[in-house]
Amino acid sequence: MKKNLYVGLFGLSCLFANAQNNQQNSLATSGGLEAGTTSSGTGQNAFYGYRSGKVNTTGVYNTFMGNNSGVVNTTGSSNTFIGNFSGQKNTIGAGNTFIGDKSGQSNTGGASNTCVGTFAGVSITNGQANTIMGTNGGAGCSGSGNTMIGMEAGWSSFGNPGNNNTFLGASAGTESVGSENVFIGYQAGSGQTIDGAFIVENYNYFQPAPLIKGDFATGKVGIAVSSFPSTAGSVDVSGYKFFVKGGILAEEIRVATTWADYVFEKDYQLPTLKEVEQHITEKGHLINVPSAKQVEENGISLGEIAKIQQEKIEELTLYIIEQNKVNEKQAEEIKEMKEFMMNLAAKK
Repeated sequence: MKKNLYVGLFGLSCLFANAQNNQQNSLATSGGLEAGTTSSGTGQNAFYGYRSGKVNTTGVYNTFMGNNSGVVNTTGSSNTFIGNFSGQKNTIGAGNTFIGDKSGQSNTGGASNTCVGTFAGVSITNGQANTIMGTNGGAGCSGSGNTMIGMEAGWSSFGNPGNNNTFLGASAGTESVGSENVFIGYQAGSGQTIDGAFIVENYNYFQPAPLIKGDFATGKVGIAVSSFPSTAGSVDVSGYKFFVKGGILAEEIRVATTWADYVFEKDYQLPTLKEVEQHITEKGHLINVPSAKQVEENGISLGEIAKIQQEKIEELTLYIIEQNKVNEKQAEEIKEMKEFMMNLAAKK
């Protein structure tokens, strides 16, 4: 027990002796061969590991731990680099946190980045305010304001300079190019060249389209669709916002639209039954009602077809009212005729 204690104390004394030799004129604490050897910073730095913080000049409040971590940092301040080659090329970048082997390795002037994981954010050079967590996360990313969480999330072999992306899930956004995207799920949005998209999918299920796809610029959302159509048959649907591939089952759908009470206006031109009959004979459907072919090719608007059906109901009501008037008049005439016949028979 005492032997182990002596060995431990001896190791610590060597470490601090080395730190004192490397400290020179700064307040830095250094441990490891060539760690902070030429550092002339006036602030409090802590450098541990072979060549960590070796050439720091005026950078302050840095903590570098690991082989070659922050090795060429000069004026960068308030950085925390933990792991072999973490923040290796950083020179003036400030406020960065790189944890993991080669995390943030290529960063030179980027600031306020947080990269956690082996090779996390390895390609960032001057990007700002990126948050990357996961092995190989953001490898190839060089933009700013990105959030990439998951193994290989945002990984790209050819580089993605996009900004303000959010990738959540293993391999989400891999080999993608663009900005302002939100990809959620395993390999969600992989291989996409797109801006301002919202995609939820799980590549394990091999679906031909994402579970959910959205476009922030247009406000459009789709379920099980790969793109947003602009026409349905000959009808312009470019202004529509919600698209679904397959059926919709709902407990209730409420549609806000105009209604058919215009049928009861005094100036409404109610077609005669003769005109209705003629139209049916010639066209095969009611007046102002789309044909079966039109519905098949172009679809129908629920609100519009409900209004048309109400129009026909109200027209039918008017026909019934008119027919009732005729029936009542005929009934009165029949009554008068019966009374006349009875009186005539009584005189004989």
